[in-house]
Amino acid sequence: MVDDLRSLVNGRIGEVVRTSDAGVELLDRYRDRRLDELWLDHDLGGDDTIWPVMEVLERAGRATRNSS
Repeated sequence: MVDDLRSLVNGRIGEVVRTSDAGVELLDRYRDRRLDELWLDHDLGGDDTIWPVMEVLERAGRATRNSS
């Protein structure tokens, strides 16, 4: 989960980061693993947004398509 305010609830197990930089680092750590769910907040406080995380996901999607 990348969210500046919320946390996981209802006994869900996972990692929560609060900034887009931390979100990019989190995706990098999980690059070679399957993610069952990824929760993203669009505005992360101040001038921070989810766009850097989305760019990482877009590049990963393009790389996957190009290798098929």
